Amino acid sequence: QAETEALEKERAAIEAQLPDYAELDAQRHALSDTQKALDAFTADARSCDTQLAALTQSLEAMRAEREQLSGAGEERARLEAARQQKELRLKTLDALAAALADLSAAKKALVQAQGIYQEKARMASEKKAAYDAQHRAYLDEQAGILAQTLAVGVPCPVCGSIAHPAPARIAPHAPTREQLELFRRTAEEAERDASSASAEAGQRKGIWEEKRAAAVRAAQEALPETPVEKVSAALPSEAEETKRRLAQLAADIAAAQRKEKRRAELDKQLPAQQQREKALTEHIAMLGAEAAAARAQITAAQQHVAALAEKLKFESESAARARTMQLLEQQRQRKAALNAAQQTFEQRSVLVTSLTAKADEMAKLLQDREPFDLAAAKEARAKLAERKADASRARQEHLARVLTNQTALEHIRSAQAEVEALEQRLTWMRALSDTANGTLSGKEKIMLETYVQMTYFDRIIERANTRFMIMSGGQYELKRRRQAADNRSQTGLELNVIDHYNGTERSVKTLSGGESFQASLSLALGLSDEIQSASGGVRLDTMFVDEGFGSLDEESLRQAVNALSGLAEGNRLVGIISHVSELKERIERQIVVKKNATGGSSVEIVL
Repeated sequence: QAETEALEKERAAIEAQLPDYAELDAQRHALSDTQKALDAFTADARSCDTQLAALTQSLEAMRAEREQLSGAGEERARLEAARQQKELRLKTLDALAAALADLSAAKKALVQAQGIYQEKARMASEKKAAYDAQHRAYLDEQAGILAQTLAVGVPCPVCGSIAHPAPARIAPHAPTREQLELFRRTAEEAERDASSASAEAGQRKGIWEEKRAAAVRAAQEALPETPVEKVSAALPSEAEETKRRLAQLAADIAAAQRKEKRRAELDKQLPAQQQREKALTEHIAMLGAEAAAARAQITAAQQHVAALAEKLKFESESAARARTMQLLEQQRQRKAALNAAQQTFEQRSVLVTSLTAKADEMAKLLQDREPFDLAAAKEARAKLAERKADASRARQEHLARVLTNQTALEHIRSAQAEVEALEQRLTWMRALSDTANGTLSGKEKIMLETYVQMTYFDRIIERANTRFMIMSGGQYELKRRRQAADNRSQTGLELNVIDHYNGTERSVKTLSGGESFQASLSLALGLSDEIQSASGGVRLDTMFVDEGFGSLDEESLRQAVNALSGLAEGNRLVGIISHVSELKERIERQIVVKKNATGGSSVEIVL
């Protein structure tokens, strides 16, 4: 009861101070709001400082960039002028190319017309000779022709005799007048055709000479420093260089235009950025003033809050109210405990009276009973408890084994799923590996490396065939075998040869020794061309061919030497190492090595 009264007194004192807690909470909220405002001012100021620094740096960079772009217009004008010159240069080169094409076409037409004329002249000569032969034969048979008109008793138109004892006879193959006339008309027609063809050839020659003069003028205008005979070879590279320069000028002009556009953008952006810099500076100053006012308010509020908190026991009104609720609950518990104690006391008093009566009754009942063996009963109970403990341990062991086996089974099933997934991955990875390594069963065995090489090999073969067709007189052409002979060994880079004489395709192993040498030489030259084409600035200017010429017949040797001579005329140095004496007659410049009887050797240079 005394504790309950003390709790009531404490609760009344706390409730009397609740209005002060309300004021403390209000002051703290106001302080928090002012602090948030100050934090906002500070954060805004830091952000504005960062923006101002970035803006200042950006303005400096823009001014520097504007200074660098000051000459963009003049640069573009200069590049435009250079492009106009290059375009005029390209038109001049195009005109030269057109003139060379017209000259080539005129030359082709002239050669064709000359060939037609030569054929027509030959035919006219043959027809004229045939007519002359027939005319002579006709004249030789005039006596026989007159004899056919003689009649008995009629005077001869030549001698006047009326007797014709031995008239002349006509030879079996003598032409008639009609046949002679036909030969004459045929000869005259052939002569007219020959004259027409001659006139056409003369006209074509005149056209060719005009085209040649035009081409020479165009060459002198486009390539004045290049000899006329080298104009055709120099024209493609010159045109390509001009086009490349035009493309570069176009790119430079586009870059200059972008610079001009960028300079105009900077001219527009700089004033706006400068105005923004001024606005940021003013805003930062305003934020500094507002932050100073907020700090003064915070200092005053902190002092007032400290004074209120010093005289109050709790931190807040909610804490005070929580304490009053706690005190009310403690009072209720004290009253409930008092009531429960009273009730328990009454119940226990009744129970004591009842148990006392029962104990007296039990004492009376046990007066005539035999003694109970308590130790034996306890021992029996101990044995039963031990058996129960053994059974419980056995049960726990079996349960542990079951749990262990279940865990192992789950691990096995999980591992089995992983193994199946790995086996599936191994299956497709093995298929991918077999594909890349060219070991697929039942398929052509082409490795990935070989597959890539096949593309380059086809380009080498294409270049090699331009030489091989020349060396073989148009008979042979190399071709990569598209299908393997069997699927047991690696394939993809085998060669066949097409024989254009009989239209067959067979293995290169069927070529003779000389033909194999020609094929090998063509492949080496094709590889050289492909390396130069694929390697940019790399050039193979020197080539040595060691032996192999001894297996060639005279015609094959001539064709191989012609192919190598063509390379030498293309500004390549071709050296031939050989013991074949026939080559000495075909090679003008030689380095002859001779063995001396003394054991040394000597070198002789033949120019």
